[in-house]
Amino acid sequence: MKYLILSFLMLFALKGHSQTVDTVLSVVTSFEVISGSTTSTISLAALMNSGGSTSIPSSNDTMNLVVKVEVNSIIDIEKIHVKVGTSLGGIDIGTHAFIFDMTSNLPTDYSYGRDEGTFKFIMGKFINPITVHYTEVIIEDVNGNLSIPKIYQSN
Repeated sequence: MKYLILSFLMLFALKGHSQTVDTVLSVVTSFEVISGSTTSTISLAALMNSGGSTSIPSSNDTMNLVVKVEVNSIIDIEKIHVKVGTSLGGIDIGTHAFIFDMTSNLPTDYSYGRDEGTFKFIMGKFINPITVHYTEVIIEDVNGNLSIPKIYQSN
């Protein structure tokens, strides 16, 4: 009987942790090119495969670095940690822990948006294309548990 109760308690404890572990379904990094009143999206794969020569309307157009994250549940999310770099594990382009549904007090040129379980993070504005090879997203729940990192690599 004692082992049955212990097994039940361990199963209950593990169940709460496993929800955090499998939270992130997908991560996609791209650029939004803003040209006057129009916005178009350029995938990193297209930019990388063109050797940086993907047609951009003008070299003076602003480009937002966008990280889109899809999660299977928004219950108990406290923060979404996002890293973007030019190399594996890098943070040289940007890193930020976005607080769930808080759209204020963000670094300059950063923004946060959410539609159900899909998050859109703008990680800065750039005039010329930059080389992004690595994006990492980790979800932190209200108890401080961290998900397994979800990594997006463009090469």
